[in-house]
Amino acid sequence: MSEPRRRVGLFGGSFDPPHIGHAVMALDACESMALDELWFVPAYQAPLKGHSPVASARHRLEMIRILANADSRFRVWQGELLSERPCFTVETVDQFHRARPDVELFLFIGADQANQLDKWYQVDRIKQMARLVVFARPGYILDEGRGLTGIRTHQIELSSSEIRERLTRGLPVSIFLPTGIDHYIQNHQLYLDPKVTIPESSMRNQKTDQKEIPSALKDCCEALLDKKAVDLRIIDVKGVSSITDYYVLATGESGPQLRAMANSAYSSLKSADGAKGVVDGDPLSGWVVMDAYEFVVHLFRPEVRENYALESLWKDRPQFMYVAEEAPAAAEKKAVKTPVARKTASKKTAAAKSPDDKQPAEKKAATRKPSAKKVVSKKSDAKTPSVVETVEDLPAVKKPRAKRSSPK
Repeated sequence: MSEPRRRVGLFGGSFDPPHIGHAVMALDACESMALDELWFVPAYQAPLKGHSPVASARHRLEMIRILANADSRFRVWQGELLSERPCFTVETVDQFHRARPDVELFLFIGADQANQLDKWYQVDRIKQMARLVVFARPGYILDEGRGLTGIRTHQIELSSSEIRERLTRGLPVSIFLPTGIDHYIQNHQLYLDPKVTIPESSMRNQKTDQKEIPSALKDCCEALLDKKAVDLRIIDVKGVSSITDYYVLATGESGPQLRAMANSAYSSLKSADGAKGVVDGDPLSGWVVMDAYEFVVHLFRPEVRENYALESLWKDRPQFMYVAEEAPAAAEKKAVKTPVARKTASKKTAAAKSPDDKQPAEKKAATRKPSAKKVVSKKSDAKTPSVVETVEDLPAVKKPRAKRSSPK
């Protein structure tokens, strides 16, 4: 008997900032539809909204992660943020459908979004891949003929724009925010000026040489190579991405290998000074993401990497393949061996020279104490056949023995 399909929900929004209303709706969604997982999908910018989010993508991602810690069923999908462009809902649903073909998908939307479905891009295709569920407000009449399912949720009349306005006016907001998000907003001084989008990073000198990347990134790459990662590529997005400074792409042949690669990369962060990371995704789906803040690592199976082609999204940015660096101990050992090799070579070169190179044959033979026969024997023992092999190979000598004294 086959196991029942996992029930997975998608809950999108700007989450600028996420508040108690979002948390309550997420819990109601899990309980009403008996979900095994609920994925928050923060949007880079909603296509039907005429304005950009106030807080940067990085800050909104961190805040929604704080909210996701409230329940073990909660997850965060950062695919739309990483694209750094407005994404249509059909793109996100399609990514989930491809990555998790064995699950039953539910897409949760608000009543105001349901009223605009006729403006959505490829809404019929969305309905083929996921079941649309509407958070019904009091007085909302559900049109079941449109293929929608309605659920009742605890009503909390609260919006992110109201919270931003209160923050601008210096009014307290802690009661409206999940634990930890109010402190995050205060620590990063978010929403102080409603007219300014808070920048996440500024333009810096672009360095794409492997020697110039952060040490934590090097450690991570070495850890991936230790687990046989292939096609390890680094993309420099400093100054143009609000998410990170570098993207790292690597390929593994199977789900277990992706899991080993992710564990190894995450372990490398623990040893790095001040580095930390968050891992999202299922290795069996063929795509795992590790966000280390300063860099984001994408681990793929070959067919998944080819399908999404993230390299092409940043084709105008500097990219390079990471090459394993030689361990210091190996490099030191190699450096020690090199002079020895030179010295041996020099000895062989000297031995290979003919006795005629620097002295006349008569003078050289007069000064040598061992006999020619002994020289032959000595060379033969040293196993240098290229120098002297037989007596006939020695240079001619003119009556040397009559002038030599006996050896002492």
